[in-house]
Amino acid sequence: MAHRPRTQLTAYEKRLQPWCIVRRLPDMRSIEVERFRCRGRAESYLNQLKRLLPRVDHLLIFDPGDLETVEQKQTLPTLEVDRASPIVG
Repeated sequence: MAHRPRTQLTAYEKRLQPWCIVRRLPDMRSIEVERFRCRGRAESYLNQLKRLLPRVDHLLIFDPGDLETVEQKQTLPTLEVDRASPIVG
């Protein structure tokens, strides 16, 4: 399987890798550096970044992806009932 750039990750792939290392930039901007499934691996990678780039500000965050999409898919369709017509049984 070919490796895709970080900008092309799908919402599903982001949910599979919720631990995210971001580089903080001036003016409240940030860049996603890497995503991980396990917090321990993300922390190890973050420690390596801090040793290699001590003057650059990196953060480890938990980003579960697009939750609105997940919630929309999990909702069940509602049954509309016409209350004006009598129920005949």
